[in-house]
Amino acid sequence: MEQTYPGIEDAKAHFELLLKAFRDERYVKVDGKPYLFIFDPVNIPQEYVDCFKKMSVEAGFPGIYLVANVGDNSIKKEVMLTDTLYWDRQNEKIYTDCYVRIYSPDGFMQGYGMESDQRARDYKLFNPVNSYGVVVQDSTAVNIDSVNFIGPFRHK
Repeated sequence: MEQTYPGIEDAKAHFELLLKAFRDERYVKVDGKPYLFIFDPVNIPQEYVDCFKKMSVEAGFPGIYLVANVGDNSIKKEVMLTDTLYWDRQNEKIYTDCYVRIYSPDGFMQGYGMESDQRARDYKLFNPVNSYGVVVQDSTAVNIDSVNFIGPFRHK
């Protein structure tokens, strides 16, 4: 189905349609904010996002927890999770100052603050903490904790 964005009145009507679900105690919320997945954030007008943020506060929520499909991770098989992700359309970048977790076949990274191209393919994690990588030796995968790793174990 084609997604169209005819204007701000459409955004308001869409939010009102979702509001009954948002108020249901069974609806998924993060820190009291209704969780809403945006499939195609590249094409959604900023006025729609701003409208949803404003109307969620007006409805009594501390905001709205937006999660977006920001890139094609089929090449690297990576998953990035964060509370808040900003998109700078003009510079074609995504960024956050919040806590970020990145999972990949090569390991796990986490930290505070991240910047990337808008497809999430070339990212920089600014303040990494407790990350690890996977080292492959003799066909055996070994998880290495970079913070607590003190060296190779001696064979007895």
